Amino acid sequence: MLRAIIAACLVQALACSAALAGGTCILHPQSFKLRSDTVRWSIKIKSGEQCIQGLRWSTLMIDKVSIIEPPKAGRLIVEGPSFRYFADTTGSSDYFKIEISGTSLHVDGASSLEVDVNRQ
Repeated sequence: MLRAIIAACLVQALACSAALAGGTCILHPQSFKLRSDTVRWSIKIKSGEQCIQGLRWSTLMIDKVSIIEPPKAGRLIVEGPSFRYFADTTGSSDYFKIEISGTSLHVDGASSLEVDVNRQ
């Protein structure tokens, strides 16, 4: 019984640390098609925290992720087929734009991703 309680506490602690790492800042992102499309996402984040967001979808092969317009207040890092946004501590809203290029269903293309950052 004690082992079950400890295991449950450990699972809960790991789940909380994943949420604090920013894995859930975009719950249901709209997909992009790599067909010269532009998609707009919105992040809700607390000051001083970070958001980690993957960009892979089932039929996409991502070749390159580029920062087109960097954020003005926070910090943005591209890490493989994902990005990490670090919110500053001033509490201001932010915006950035990235371009994703690759292949979708064996056709080369690119998409623009415009991201609005709103503070909680």
